[in-house]
Amino acid sequence: MSVRRVTAAVIGALSLVAPVTAAAAGNAGFVVSQSQFNQMFPQHGSFYSYKGLTVALSAYPGFAGTGDEAAKKREARRSWPTSATRTGGLKYVVEQNTANYPHYCDRSQSYGCRPAGAPYYGRGPLQLSWNYNYKAAGDALHIDLLHDPSRVRRTPPCPGRPACGSGTRRRAPAP
Repeated sequence: MSVRRVTAAVIGALSLVAPVTAAAAGNAGFVVSQSQFNQMFPQHGSFYSYKGLTVALSAYPGFAGTGDEAAKKREARRSWPTSATRTGGLKYVVEQNTANYPHYCDRSQSYGCRPAGAPYYGRGPLQLSWNYNYKAAGDALHIDLLHDPSRVRRTPPCPGRPACGSGTRRRAPAP
């Protein structure tokens, strides 16, 4: 499984917040138990639930599902640091440094910025930011994130598929 798909699987899984039915409640074979998840992320917010994680991972059966137990755990462990760091241990859904909010719009892009300013601050498990990243993520998921960036943090952001923006690579601002 490619790094991009693994990242999409984990980030998508961590961002699901839709109510989960008992029938869909999880991937009993996932290498991280709910208890371990709660130990790793003791202050995780309701946006990042273990049930959402396991339900979303069911769409990616190869993620942390091949090799011996140690290999499965390594794959799961390698996938979480970015989201955990950017979200304060899966606690925050939006970027906490509000001073940065007005700066995330590259006006040189042909599609420009929202008329109401530059609301492209970090949201979701990857803390997706910048208008070009919202555009690329929206294009990849066939949804309009450029004009509706808050969709990344709404309940549920992208039910049943990777989180808005997770399948795209973050780019540095254009010179």
